[in-house]
Amino acid sequence: MKKKLVTIFLCFVSALCLCLGLTACNEEHSHRLVKMDGIEKTCTQSGRIPYWFCLYCGICFSDEGATNEIGIMDMTIPAEGHHFLDGECTVCHSK
Repeated sequence: MKKKLVTIFLCFVSALCLCLGLTACNEEHSHRLVKMDGIEKTCTQSGRIPYWFCLYCGICFSDEGATNEIGIMDMTIPAEGHHFLDGECTVCHSK
């Protein structure tokens, strides 16, 4: 049991260090941005707005000028579920 707890703790610390390392942009560099396309939401699956991702520091931006840093929650468009009327979804037409 002690071995499992130590392993879980080390995994947690490693993941935390990785996240901090990816989000910390202390270096002076010109961002090398890649545009990530948006994904349309459906009734049952979340979507995502388009965003720009820096290949050097791993930070995401909502704009091509890399002035507005965003996180995963800022990119996500939540699914709203089905809207049934007379047994059929008014959005996706599923029954």
